[in-house]
Amino acid sequence: MHMNFSIGLRYMLLSALGFSLMAVCVKLAFEDGIPVLQIVAARALVSLLLSYFFAKRKGLSVLGSHRGLLFARGFVGAVALLAVYSALTRLPLAEATMLQYLHPVFVAVLALFFLAE
Repeated sequence: MHMNFSIGLRYMLLSALGFSLMAVCVKLAFEDGIPVLQIVAARALVSLLLSYFFAKRKGLSVLGSHRGLLFARGFVGAVALLAVYSALTRLPLAEATMLQYLHPVFVAVLALFFLAE
């Protein structure tokens, strides 16, 4: 058990480092004159290529079995990514990161109203 906790903790720290580096890179790219929409498009292209590769490798359909839901999720994800990257370019890095990690609170409040949970 201790071994798994140690590996999990390492992955959590690596993930936090990755997201921190991503935030800094977005901020620096914007300061170098790259528009937010172009940054989002570049990130989406990388995600598309990786997703395609791993789906094909596992023999899965790229378009899935619920295409409408898949496209809705993609649209909502793109809008969310645009919002996060816009916040990173307009706000101080610490404030933008704090707002990004508040989403579980908003999900809980919205679940209370819309799902009666």
